[in-house]
Amino acid sequence: MATCEVVTLWICAALFLLAALVFMFKERSYPKAKQFNYTTALMNFIAATAYFFMALAMEDPNVAFPGISLGTIPNGAGGFRKFFWMRYLSWFLTTPLILLDLGML
Repeated sequence: MATCEVVTLWICAALFLLAALVFMFKERSYPKAKQFNYTTALMNFIAATAYFFMALAMEDPNVAFPGISLGTIPNGAGGFRKFFWMRYLSWFLTTPLILLDLGML
């Protein structure tokens, strides 16, 4: 089942993982920015992990990680959509890292 939502989640997971790898290897080029690059890589890796698990749960809800989705909520168009708590956990973990990154600039 390759709906637009599933494809979008997989693309986001891949982009966040790619960004994490870029910042991890960028550290070798700029040793003075080592802490900044590691913090940014960690932030992107956390986001990639969250989107990876959300894509797995969206693709096959019966098999992959049933605890990722807590049920459904209204989508505003008369239907329902899944409620993913992983997205909010990702925000909770990455927001302090974003603020730390801004402070290190």
